[in-house]
Amino acid sequence: MVAAGVAMGGYQLGKGAINAATAKTDEEAKQAWEEMGAGTSAVGLSVVGAKSSITSAETAGVKVAANAKNMNAFQATVECIKAVPSSVTTSAKMFRNGQAAAKLSAFASKIGLRNENTSSSEIETKINKNEKDITADTDGLKTEQESELQAQQEADALKLKQEKELQAQQEADVLKLKQEKELQAQQEADALKLKQEKELQAQQEADALKLKQEKELQAQQEADALKLKQEKALQAQQEADALKLKQETKLKQETKLNPQQEYEREIKFANEFYQANKAAIKEKLIKNNEITTLNENFETSRMNIDDIIKPYEDQLGEIYHGTSAESYQNIIKDGFDMNRKPVNGYKDSVSGCYFVQNKAGAAKYGEKVVTAFFDGQVASVNTDTLHSIKTNNFNKFAVLDILKNKVLPKDINDWSLTEEILDCFTRDLILEKGYSGIIGNNYSHTANCTYFVSIDPSKIKIIK
Repeated sequence: MVAAGVAMGGYQLGKGAINAATAKTDEEAKQAWEEMGAGTSAVGLSVVGAKSSITSAETAGVKVAANAKNMNAFQATVECIKAVPSSVTTSAKMFRNGQAAAKLSAFASKIGLRNENTSSSEIETKINKNEKDITADTDGLKTEQESELQAQQEADALKLKQEKELQAQQEADVLKLKQEKELQAQQEADALKLKQEKELQAQQEADALKLKQEKELQAQQEADALKLKQEKALQAQQEADALKLKQETKLKQETKLNPQQEYEREIKFANEFYQANKAAIKEKLIKNNEITTLNENFETSRMNIDDIIKPYEDQLGEIYHGTSAESYQNIIKDGFDMNRKPVNGYKDSVSGCYFVQNKAGAAKYGEKVVTAFFDGQVASVNTDTLHSIKTNNFNKFAVLDILKNKVLPKDINDWSLTEEILDCFTRDLILEKGYSGIIGNNYSHTANCTYFVSIDPSKIKIIK
Protein backbone atom coordinates (compact mmCIF):
# COMPACT_ATOMS: atom_id res chain seq x y z
CA MET A 1 0.00 0.00 0.00
CA VAL A 2 2.81 2.40 0.79
CA ALA A 3 4.38 1.69 -2.60
CA ALA A 4 1.00 2.18 -4.24
CA GLY A 5 0.51 5.36 -2.26
CA VAL A 6 3.88 6.64 -3.32
CA ALA A 7 3.16 5.58 -6.95
CA MET A 8 -0.31 7.08 -6.94
CA GLY A 9 1.00 10.14 -5.21
CA GLY A 10 3.68 10.39 -7.85
CA TYR A 11 1.15 9.81 -10.58
CA GLN A 12 -1.19 12.44 -9.18
CA LEU A 13 1.73 14.79 -8.84
CA GLY A 14 2.70 14.16 -12.48
CA LYS A 15 -0.87 14.53 -13.65
CA GLY A 16 -1.24 17.80 -11.79
CA ALA A 17 1.91 19.05 -13.38
CA ILE A 18 0.64 18.16 -16.87
CA ASN A 19 -2.72 19.81 -16.22
CA ALA A 20 -0.96 22.90 -14.94
CA ALA A 21 1.10 23.06 -18.11
CA THR A 22 -1.94 22.77 -20.41
CA ALA A 23 -4.40 24.87 -18.41
CA LYS A 24 -6.16 27.49 -20.40
CA THR A 25 -7.94 29.19 -17.61
CA ASP A 26 -7.08 30.22 -14.11
CA GLU A 27 -9.58 27.77 -12.74
CA GLU A 28 -7.89 24.88 -14.56
CA ALA A 29 -4.47 26.01 -13.35
CA LYS A 30 -5.75 26.23 -9.78
CA GLN A 31 -7.16 22.67 -9.99
CA ALA A 32 -3.90 21.38 -11.44
CA TRP A 33 -1.85 22.82 -8.61
CA GLU A 34 -4.25 21.37 -6.09
CA GLU A 35 -3.70 17.93 -7.70
CA MET A 36 0.08 18.42 -7.38
CA GLY A 37 -0.33 19.32 -3.66
CA ALA A 38 -2.52 16.25 -3.09
CA GLY A 39 0.05 14.01 -4.82
CA THR A 40 2.83 15.48 -2.67
CA SER A 41 0.78 14.92 0.51
CA ALA A 42 0.06 11.34 -0.54
CA VAL A 43 3.76 10.63 -0.93
CA GLY A 44 4.56 12.20 2.48
CA LEU A 45 1.78 10.34 4.26
CA SER A 46 2.85 7.07 2.59
CA VAL A 47 6.38 7.55 3.95
CA VAL A 48 5.06 8.30 7.43
CA GLY A 49 2.84 5.21 7.38
CA ALA A 50 5.48 2.92 5.91
CA LYS A 51 6.47 1.29 9.28
CA SER A 52 2.85 0.81 10.36
CA SER A 53 2.02 -0.59 6.92
CA ILE A 54 4.88 -3.13 7.10
CA THR A 55 3.95 -4.13 10.67
CA SER A 56 0.29 -4.57 9.66
CA ALA A 57 1.30 -6.53 6.57
CA GLU A 58 3.44 -8.90 8.77
CA THR A 59 0.57 -9.35 11.22
CA ALA A 60 -1.78 -10.14 8.30
CA GLY A 61 0.60 -12.88 7.13
CA VAL A 62 2.10 -10.95 4.17
CA LYS A 63 5.80 -11.70 3.57
CA VAL A 64 7.96 -8.67 4.41
CA ALA A 65 11.64 -7.97 4.77
CA ALA A 66 13.60 -9.61 7.68
CA ASN A 67 13.73 -7.65 10.95
CA ALA A 68 10.72 -5.56 9.76
CA LYS A 69 9.61 -4.99 13.36
CA ASN A 70 13.02 -3.56 14.27
CA MET A 71 13.13 -1.12 11.27
CA ASN A 72 12.75 2.61 11.79
CA ALA A 73 10.40 4.72 9.63
CA PHE A 74 13.12 5.58 7.19
CA GLN A 75 14.14 1.90 6.71
CA ALA A 76 10.46 0.94 6.24
CA THR A 77 10.00 3.67 3.66
CA VAL A 78 13.02 2.42 1.72
CA GLU A 79 11.50 -1.05 1.70
CA CYS A 80 8.26 0.44 0.34
CA ILE A 81 10.02 2.62 -2.24
CA LYS A 82 11.63 -0.49 -3.68
CA ALA A 83 8.26 -1.01 -5.38
CA VAL A 84 8.23 2.53 -6.85
CA PRO A 85 10.24 1.71 -10.03
CA SER A 86 7.67 -0.82 -11.17
CA SER A 87 4.87 1.63 -10.32
CA VAL A 88 6.62 4.37 -12.27
CA THR A 89 7.10 1.97 -15.18
CA THR A 90 3.42 1.09 -15.11
CA SER A 91 2.55 4.78 -15.01
CA ALA A 92 4.89 5.42 -17.91
CA LYS A 93 3.12 2.74 -19.95
CA MET A 94 -0.13 4.39 -19.18
CA PHE A 95 1.28 7.69 -20.43
CA ARG A 96 2.30 5.95 -23.63
CA ASN A 97 -1.24 4.74 -24.29
CA GLY A 98 -3.87 6.95 -25.91
CA GLN A 99 -4.52 10.48 -24.82
CA ALA A 100 -1.95 10.28 -22.02
CA ALA A 101 0.75 10.70 -24.64
CA ALA A 102 -0.31 14.27 -25.30
CA LYS A 103 -0.50 15.06 -21.61
CA LEU A 104 2.90 13.38 -21.07
CA SER A 105 4.39 15.46 -23.86
CA ALA A 106 2.99 18.65 -22.38
CA PHE A 107 4.20 17.64 -18.91
CA ALA A 108 7.64 16.84 -20.31
CA SER A 109 7.80 20.27 -21.84
CA LYS A 110 6.82 21.87 -18.53
CA ILE A 111 9.41 20.01 -16.49
CA GLY A 112 12.17 20.35 -19.07
CA LEU A 113 12.18 16.83 -20.45
CA ARG A 114 11.04 17.91 -23.87
CA ASN A 115 11.22 20.68 -26.31
CA GLU A 116 9.74 21.06 -29.74
CA ASN A 117 12.25 18.58 -31.23
CA THR A 118 11.97 15.87 -28.46
CA SER A 119 10.16 12.72 -29.42
CA SER A 120 8.15 10.47 -27.16
CA SER A 121 10.82 7.78 -27.28
CA GLU A 122 13.44 10.19 -26.00
CA ILE A 123 11.12 11.19 -23.21
CA GLU A 124 10.67 7.52 -22.33
CA THR A 125 14.43 6.98 -22.43
CA LYS A 126 14.98 9.87 -20.03
CA ILE A 127 12.25 8.56 -17.75
CA ASN A 128 13.88 5.09 -17.79
CA LYS A 129 17.19 6.74 -16.98
CA ASN A 130 15.62 8.54 -14.04
CA GLU A 131 14.11 5.21 -12.97
CA LYS A 132 17.56 3.62 -13.01
CA ASP A 133 19.01 6.52 -11.04
CA ILE A 134 16.25 6.14 -8.46
CA THR A 135 16.92 2.39 -8.29
CA ALA A 136 20.68 3.02 -7.95
CA ASP A 137 20.11 5.57 -5.19
CA THR A 138 17.75 3.17 -3.46
CA ASP A 139 20.32 0.33 -3.68
CA GLY A 140 23.07 2.62 -2.46
CA LEU A 141 20.91 3.67 0.49
CA LYS A 142 20.13 0.00 1.20
CA THR A 143 23.81 -0.93 0.97
CA GLU A 144 24.74 1.94 3.30
CA GLN A 145 22.03 0.87 5.75
CA GLU A 146 23.15 -2.77 5.55
CA SER A 147 26.75 -1.64 6.17
CA GLU A 148 25.59 0.39 9.17
CA LEU A 149 23.53 -2.58 10.34
CA GLN A 150 26.54 -4.92 9.91
CA ALA A 151 28.77 -2.41 11.70
CA GLN A 152 26.18 -2.20 14.47
CA GLN A 153 26.01 -6.00 14.62
CA GLU A 154 29.80 -6.24 14.68
CA ALA A 155 29.89 -3.58 17.40
CA ASP A 156 27.24 -5.53 19.30
CA ALA A 157 29.22 -8.75 18.73
CA LEU A 158 32.42 -7.02 19.90
CA LYS A 159 30.59 -5.63 22.90
CA LEU A 160 29.18 -9.09 23.63
CA LYS A 161 32.68 -10.59 23.22
CA GLN A 162 34.13 -7.96 25.54
CA GLU A 163 31.35 -8.59 28.03
CA LYS A 164 32.05 -12.32 27.83
CA GLU A 165 35.78 -11.68 28.20
CA LEU A 166 35.07 -9.39 31.15
CA GLN A 167 32.80 -12.05 32.61
CA ALA A 168 35.47 -14.70 31.98
CA GLN A 169 38.09 -12.42 33.60
CA GLN A 170 35.79 -11.86 36.57
CA GLU A 171 35.17 -15.59 36.84
CA ALA A 172 38.95 -16.16 36.56
CA ASP A 173 39.50 -13.54 39.29
CA VAL A 174 36.85 -15.18 41.45
CA LEU A 175 38.44 -18.59 40.83
CA LYS A 176 41.89 -17.17 41.59
CA LEU A 177 40.57 -15.56 44.78
CA LYS A 178 38.92 -18.87 45.70
CA GLN A 179 42.17 -20.74 45.03
CA GLU A 180 44.14 -18.17 47.04
CA LYS A 181 41.69 -18.57 49.92
CA GLU A 182 41.92 -22.36 49.62
CA LEU A 183 45.73 -22.11 49.52
CA GLN A 184 45.69 -19.83 52.54
CA ALA A 185 43.30 -22.22 54.30
CA GLN A 186 45.60 -25.14 53.38
CA GLN A 187 48.64 -23.23 54.64
CA GLU A 188 46.83 -22.41 57.86
CA ALA A 189 45.79 -26.06 58.15
CA ASP A 190 49.41 -27.16 57.52
CA ALA A 191 50.67 -24.63 60.06
CA LEU A 192 48.10 -25.87 62.57
CA LYS A 193 49.06 -29.49 61.83
CA LEU A 194 52.76 -28.64 62.23
CA LYS A 195 52.01 -26.86 65.49
CA GLN A 196 50.00 -29.84 66.72
CA GLU A 197 52.81 -32.22 65.67
CA LYS A 198 55.35 -30.08 67.53
CA GLU A 199 53.10 -29.97 70.57
CA LEU A 200 52.65 -33.74 70.33
CA GLN A 201 56.42 -34.22 70.00
CA ALA A 202 57.01 -31.90 72.96
CA GLN A 203 54.42 -33.83 74.96
CA GLN A 204 56.03 -37.14 73.99
CA GLU A 205 59.45 -35.81 74.97
CA ALA A 206 58.01 -34.55 78.24
CA ASP A 207 56.38 -37.95 78.84
CA ALA A 208 59.66 -39.70 77.95
CA LEU A 209 61.56 -37.42 80.33
CA LYS A 210 58.98 -38.00 83.03
CA LEU A 211 59.19 -41.77 82.45
CA LYS A 212 62.99 -41.59 82.54
CA GLN A 213 62.87 -39.62 85.79
CA GLU A 214 60.38 -42.09 87.25
CA LYS A 215 62.65 -44.98 86.23
CA GLU A 216 65.67 -43.18 87.68
CA LEU A 217 63.71 -42.53 90.86
CA GLN A 218 62.60 -46.15 90.95
CA ALA A 219 66.19 -47.29 90.32
CA GLN A 220 67.39 -44.95 93.06
CA GLN A 221 64.74 -46.27 95.43
CA GLU A 222 65.70 -49.84 94.53
CA ALA A 223 69.38 -48.95 95.01
CA ASP A 224 68.56 -47.34 98.35
CA ALA A 225 66.51 -50.36 99.32
CA LEU A 226 69.35 -52.66 98.23
CA LYS A 227 71.87 -50.53 100.10
CA LEU A 228 69.67 -50.62 103.19
CA LYS A 229 69.29 -54.37 102.77
CA GLN A 230 73.06 -54.73 102.39
CA GLU A 231 73.64 -52.52 105.40
CA LYS A 232 71.22 -54.62 107.39
CA ALA A 233 72.88 -57.78 106.09
CA LEU A 234 76.29 -56.33 106.96
CA GLN A 235 75.06 -55.35 110.37
CA ALA A 236 73.62 -58.82 110.82
CA GLN A 237 76.92 -60.31 109.61
CA GLN A 238 78.87 -58.08 111.96
CA GLU A 239 76.62 -59.09 114.80
CA ALA A 240 77.02 -62.72 113.76
CA ASP A 241 80.81 -62.27 113.54
CA ALA A 242 80.86 -60.56 116.89
CA LEU A 243 78.81 -63.38 118.36
CA LYS A 244 81.08 -65.93 116.67
CA LEU A 245 84.17 -64.15 117.97
CA LYS A 246 82.66 -64.04 121.41
CA GLN A 247 81.86 -67.72 121.21
CA GLU A 248 85.29 -68.58 119.85
CA THR A 249 86.94 -66.44 122.53
CA LYS A 250 84.90 -68.20 125.13
CA LEU A 251 85.75 -71.57 123.57
CA LYS A 252 89.41 -70.60 123.42
CA GLN A 253 89.34 -69.64 127.04
CA GLU A 254 87.64 -72.89 127.85
CA THR A 255 90.16 -75.00 125.91
CA LYS A 256 93.01 -72.86 127.22
CA LEU A 257 95.35 -73.36 124.22
CA ASN A 258 98.68 -71.71 124.86
CA PRO A 259 100.51 -69.72 122.13
CA GLN A 260 102.77 -72.63 121.32
CA GLN A 261 99.81 -74.95 120.80
CA GLU A 262 98.06 -72.41 118.56
CA TYR A 263 101.26 -71.92 116.54
CA GLU A 264 101.77 -75.64 116.14
CA ARG A 265 98.18 -76.12 115.05
CA GLU A 266 98.50 -73.39 112.38
CA ILE A 267 101.85 -74.76 111.15
CA LYS A 268 100.43 -78.28 110.97
CA PHE A 269 97.37 -77.15 108.94
CA ALA A 270 99.58 -75.09 106.59
CA ASN A 271 101.90 -78.07 105.93
CA GLU A 272 98.99 -80.44 105.36
CA PHE A 273 97.22 -77.97 103.04
CA TYR A 274 100.39 -77.29 101.04
CA GLN A 275 101.14 -80.99 100.57
CA ALA A 276 97.55 -81.63 99.46
CA ASN A 277 97.48 -78.66 97.01
CA LYS A 278 101.14 -78.42 96.01
CA ALA A 279 100.55 -78.88 92.27
CA ALA A 280 97.74 -76.23 92.11
CA ILE A 281 99.80 -73.74 94.12
CA LYS A 282 102.88 -74.16 91.93
CA GLU A 283 100.76 -73.86 88.76
CA LYS A 284 99.39 -70.52 89.94
CA LEU A 285 102.70 -69.09 91.21
CA ILE A 286 105.36 -70.38 88.81
CA LYS A 287 105.35 -69.42 85.08
CA ASN A 288 108.42 -70.23 82.95
CA ASN A 289 110.48 -70.86 86.12
CA GLU A 290 109.65 -67.32 87.29
CA ILE A 291 107.86 -66.19 90.40
CA THR A 292 106.44 -62.89 91.61
CA THR A 293 108.57 -60.98 94.15
CA LEU A 294 108.94 -57.42 95.44
CA ASN A 295 111.86 -55.22 94.36
CA GLU A 296 113.64 -52.67 96.51
CA ASN A 297 110.86 -50.15 95.76
CA PHE A 298 108.27 -52.67 96.96
CA GLU A 299 106.93 -53.12 93.43
CA THR A 300 105.94 -56.55 92.14
CA SER A 301 108.24 -58.08 89.54
CA ARG A 302 108.90 -61.50 88.06
CA MET A 303 112.25 -63.20 88.83
CA ASN A 304 113.80 -66.45 87.71
CA ILE A 305 114.05 -68.93 90.58
CA ASP A 306 117.64 -69.78 89.62
CA ASP A 307 118.55 -66.12 90.14
CA ILE A 308 117.02 -66.20 93.62
CA ILE A 309 118.54 -69.47 94.87
CA LYS A 310 122.29 -69.91 94.14
CA PRO A 311 125.01 -72.20 95.60
CA TYR A 312 127.04 -70.89 98.58
CA GLU A 313 130.75 -70.91 97.61
CA ASP A 314 132.42 -70.54 101.09
CA GLN A 315 132.85 -73.00 103.98
CA LEU A 316 130.23 -72.65 106.67
CA GLY A 317 132.21 -73.94 109.70
CA GLU A 318 130.77 -74.10 113.23
CA ILE A 319 127.38 -72.59 113.83
CA TYR A 320 125.83 -71.36 117.10
CA HIS A 321 122.30 -71.13 118.51
CA GLY A 322 121.49 -69.14 121.65
CA THR A 323 118.53 -70.23 123.79
CA SER A 324 117.22 -70.64 127.32
CA ALA A 325 118.54 -73.27 129.73
CA GLU A 326 115.29 -75.27 129.49
CA SER A 327 115.29 -75.28 125.71
CA TYR A 328 118.98 -76.09 125.70
CA GLN A 329 118.34 -79.31 127.61
CA ASN A 330 115.47 -80.26 125.24
CA ILE A 331 117.66 -79.61 122.19
CA ILE A 332 120.55 -81.66 123.57
CA LYS A 333 118.13 -84.44 124.37
CA ASP A 334 115.71 -84.41 121.36
CA GLY A 335 117.37 -82.26 118.70
CA PHE A 336 115.94 -79.16 117.00
CA ASP A 337 112.15 -78.93 116.47
CA MET A 338 111.12 -76.75 113.50
CA ASN A 339 107.53 -76.55 114.75
CA ARG A 340 108.55 -74.59 117.84
CA LYS A 341 107.45 -70.96 117.94
CA PRO A 342 110.45 -68.61 117.98
CA VAL A 343 111.12 -67.25 121.45
CA ASN A 344 113.75 -64.70 120.54
CA GLY A 345 113.54 -62.97 117.19
CA TYR A 346 111.23 -63.99 114.28
CA LYS A 347 111.21 -65.99 111.05
CA ASP A 348 112.85 -63.69 108.53
CA SER A 349 113.16 -65.41 105.18
CA VAL A 350 111.93 -68.96 105.77
CA SER A 351 110.97 -71.35 108.58
CA GLY A 352 113.85 -73.34 110.06
CA CYS A 353 116.48 -73.41 112.80
CA TYR A 354 118.38 -70.08 112.94
CA PHE A 355 122.14 -69.96 113.69
CA VAL A 356 124.94 -67.40 113.63
CA GLN A 357 128.65 -67.91 112.99
CA ASN A 358 129.69 -65.84 116.01
CA LYS A 359 129.39 -67.58 119.41
CA ALA A 360 129.48 -64.35 121.33
CA GLY A 361 126.65 -63.01 119.19
CA ALA A 362 124.64 -66.21 119.76
CA ALA A 363 124.97 -65.74 123.51
CA LYS A 364 122.93 -62.53 123.22
CA TYR A 365 119.87 -64.66 122.37
CA GLY A 366 120.02 -66.76 125.57
CA GLU A 367 122.06 -67.93 128.50
CA LYS A 368 122.92 -71.20 126.79
CA VAL A 369 124.58 -71.65 123.37
CA VAL A 370 124.33 -74.82 121.29
CA THR A 371 127.40 -75.47 119.09
CA ALA A 372 126.96 -77.53 115.90
CA PHE A 373 127.99 -77.91 112.31
CA PHE A 374 125.84 -78.41 109.20
CA ASP A 375 126.12 -81.56 107.09
CA GLY A 376 124.23 -80.51 103.94
CA GLN A 377 124.27 -78.25 100.84
CA VAL A 378 123.97 -74.53 101.53
CA ALA A 379 122.37 -71.98 99.17
CA SER A 380 123.18 -68.29 98.95
CA VAL A 381 120.03 -66.11 98.77
CA ASN A 382 118.88 -62.53 98.98
CA THR A 383 116.85 -62.89 102.13
CA ASP A 384 114.69 -59.83 101.34
CA THR A 385 113.71 -61.31 97.97
CA LEU A 386 113.04 -64.69 99.53
CA HIS A 387 110.94 -63.06 102.25
CA SER A 388 108.88 -61.13 99.65
CA ILE A 389 107.73 -64.41 98.02
CA LYS A 390 105.53 -65.16 101.01
CA THR A 391 104.52 -61.61 101.86
CA ASN A 392 103.49 -59.99 98.50
CA ASN A 393 99.75 -59.76 97.94
CA PHE A 394 99.82 -61.26 94.44
CA ASN A 395 101.01 -64.61 95.78
CA LYS A 396 98.73 -64.37 98.83
CA PHE A 397 95.60 -63.80 96.70
CA ALA A 398 96.59 -66.75 94.49
CA VAL A 399 96.68 -69.01 97.56
CA LEU A 400 93.47 -67.50 98.94
CA ASP A 401 91.72 -68.42 95.68
CA ILE A 402 92.55 -72.09 96.39
CA LEU A 403 91.88 -71.74 100.10
CA LYS A 404 88.43 -70.10 99.80
CA ASN A 405 86.48 -73.37 99.59
CA LYS A 406 88.33 -75.01 102.49
CA VAL A 407 87.02 -75.25 106.03
CA LEU A 408 89.57 -73.61 108.37
CA PRO A 409 90.25 -74.58 111.96
CA LYS A 410 88.83 -72.31 114.60
CA ASP A 411 90.90 -69.24 115.60
CA ILE A 412 93.02 -69.45 112.39
CA ASN A 413 93.04 -66.29 110.26
CA ASP A 414 93.06 -67.04 106.52
CA TRP A 415 95.34 -64.06 105.70
CA SER A 416 98.09 -65.11 108.14
CA LEU A 417 97.54 -68.74 107.10
CA THR A 418 98.42 -67.86 103.46
CA GLU A 419 101.82 -66.62 104.63
CA GLU A 420 102.48 -69.93 106.41
CA ILE A 421 101.43 -71.85 103.27
CA LEU A 422 103.77 -69.67 101.13
CA ASP A 423 106.52 -70.35 103.68
CA CYS A 424 106.04 -74.08 103.02
CA PHE A 425 106.17 -73.32 99.25
CA THR A 426 109.45 -71.32 99.62
CA ARG A 427 111.09 -73.99 101.75
CA ASP A 428 110.03 -76.62 99.20
CA LEU A 429 111.66 -74.59 96.35
CA ILE A 430 114.98 -74.68 98.22
CA LEU A 431 114.75 -78.40 98.95
CA GLU A 432 113.89 -79.17 95.29
CA LYS A 433 117.10 -77.38 94.23
CA GLY A 434 119.10 -79.84 96.47
CA TYR A 435 119.74 -77.42 99.33
CA SER A 436 118.87 -77.99 102.99
CA GLY A 437 120.13 -74.70 104.38
CA ILE A 438 120.55 -71.05 103.35
CA ILE A 439 122.76 -68.16 104.23
CA GLY A 440 121.56 -64.68 103.33
CA ASN A 441 122.81 -61.14 103.06
CA ASN A 442 120.80 -59.83 106.03
CA TYR A 443 122.38 -59.26 109.40
CA SER A 444 121.21 -60.37 112.79
CA HIS A 445 121.19 -57.05 114.58
CA THR A 446 121.31 -58.79 117.93
CA ALA A 447 124.37 -60.94 117.05
CA ASN A 448 125.82 -58.29 114.71
CA CYS A 449 126.54 -60.83 111.98
CA THR A 450 124.85 -62.72 109.14
CA TYR A 451 122.68 -65.68 110.04
CA PHE A 452 122.27 -69.21 108.72
CA VAL A 453 118.97 -71.17 108.51
CA SER A 454 118.70 -74.95 108.44
CA ILE A 455 115.45 -76.15 106.83
CA ASP A 456 116.30 -79.81 107.46
CA PRO A 457 117.00 -80.49 111.17
CA SER A 458 118.45 -83.91 110.34
CA LYS A 459 121.49 -82.18 108.77
CA ILE A 460 122.40 -80.43 112.02
CA LYS A 461 125.15 -82.19 113.99
CA ILE A 462 125.23 -81.01 117.60
CA ILE A 463 128.69 -80.82 119.23
CA LYS A 464 127.60 -79.66 122.64
